Amino acid sequence: MDPKENKPAPDTPPQINSPTSDQPTRSPKSEPARTQVNEGGLPRVRTFKEDVAEAVKGQKASLTSIAAAEARWRARMTSQDSAEQTESPVQKIAMVLGGIVFVAIGIAAVSYGLFFYEPERPTIEEAVSSLIFAEKQTRVDITDLSARSILGRLEEKRQSTQLSLGQIAHLYLTTTDATTGELTLLTAQDFLRAIDARVSSAFLRSLDPDFMLGIHSFDRNQTFLIFTTDSYQHAFSGMLDWEPSMIRELSPLVLRNVDNASKRAIDPQTKEEIVYKKSFEDVIIQNIDARVLRSDTEITQLLYAFPDQRTLIITTNENTLIEVITRLRNVRVF
Repeated sequence: MDPKENKPAPDTPPQINSPTSDQPTRSPKSEPARTQVNEGGLPRVRTFKEDVAEAVKGQKASLTSIAAAEARWRARMTSQDSAEQTESPVQKIAMVLGGIVFVAIGIAAVSYGLFFYEPERPTIEEAVSSLIFAEKQTRVDITDLSARSILGRLEEKRQSTQLSLGQIAHLYLTTTDATTGELTLLTAQDFLRAIDARVSSAFLRSLDPDFMLGIHSFDRNQTFLIFTTDSYQHAFSGMLDWEPSMIRELSPLVLRNVDNASKRAIDPQTKEEIVYKKSFEDVIIQNIDARVLRSDTEITQLLYAFPDQRTLIITTNENTLIEVITRLRNVRVF
């Protein structure tokens, strides 16, 4: 017996797949989709013609039905475009009239604003603003008063104003128009001209319009003035020029006491006439340079200081100056 015939056959003989091998044919539905490629190996783009052919084959649609559907779609799109582009004459007229009305309303509004509208003016009380916080505000009308009469009326207000110790009152000055009765708030320049203050025009120009005439309750009511300036050099130079006549032009408002008969300054304790020194002196008050006019008994009668280059304070004693500076540094505008 041939040994080769007795050799056992392998359990799993190798199989070679070939195009001609008898293998079961897979259903087209179970075979995964394959991307068609062209001769260069790149994916081939499908055409509309192929899509239509596939639709005809797969969905059993005819070329006639597809063409009819496309014609209906084109007709619908054309009708929509025509409706959007076509406007009736009524619509055009309405749009034109609406535009005319809109322009007319705009012209009327602008004309009213330019020629007829008058904004409501604030009252004097609303227009007044204190440079520092004041517990009280009092209006003083000085219409047609002379310089001496103005200072006399202000002195009466100083003596009659009731304040608790340490409180401040703001006296704001007005004039009244004889024809209309309208009130006008005095500016810093108006006030200095009204009392005939001998100050330079450069000094007046350096001052801002807003100023404050106030009363501070300390050792009786003390007067003070606050001015603001945009030129420290002109303001300081103007104050030096004003020093020789300042006490006279601000009296009796800034004097401690004035005898009604003699109109002379009287010391409230000795009842003797106050004799002033000839000129102001330089002093330091809380690290601030000040100029002080004292009596021959070394009692301060008038002083002024620039706590900063924007602010000028004129008053009658050091305590009032300190209080005003303190309130300036904690400003509350009313």
